[in-house]
Amino acid sequence: NYKYDPELARKLLAEAGYPNGFEASFYVPTGRYLMDRVIGQAIQAQLSQVGIKANIQSPEWGAMMTALLKQKDQAQLFILGKGSPTGDPDFTMTLSLMTDERVNASNLSDAELDRMIVAQRSQVDREERIKTLHAIQDRVYELVPHVVLFHEDQLYATRANVEGVRVYPNEFVDFTQARKN
Repeated sequence: NYKYDPELARKLLAEAGYPNGFEASFYVPTGRYLMDRVIGQAIQAQLSQVGIKANIQSPEWGAMMTALLKQKDQAQLFILGKGSPTGDPDFTMTLSLMTDERVNASNLSDAELDRMIVAQRSQVDREERIKTLHAIQDRVYELVPHVVLFHEDQLYATRANVEGVRVYPNEFVDFTQARKN
């Protein structure tokens, strides 16, 4: 975990040439994720403590994604979630971490990370692949293209007379076998 340290943040900002902080747009969805707006406001308050003025913008979802993925200079800071419909980390890592991929909103470009992501795809030895996946996580932690705040719990409900609904950890709800008693 990254340690919360406002004093260190102010020091690093000064070393980076921002002794008085800076101002940035902060794209925060409203209603896309649980408590997204409230979380954005909490982050905004924490950033202000170190001199970063985060101006919250909340465009509708399509406009927000256009700003993040096509007009990257518009949204310097943002809240974005990404699940994996396959349940395998390769899909999400490729889309969000590889150089020039279409959901790489942080604009990350790291040849070593790209190499590891490609390498894990052809590793047939399970333990070897797990080691590579851990190395990828370590590299992402070191590069800090984003900070994971939390993982949302999936909430769903059915009536007592409904059976056969299957919910998978990859955000997929399968109703193909659902039936009403």
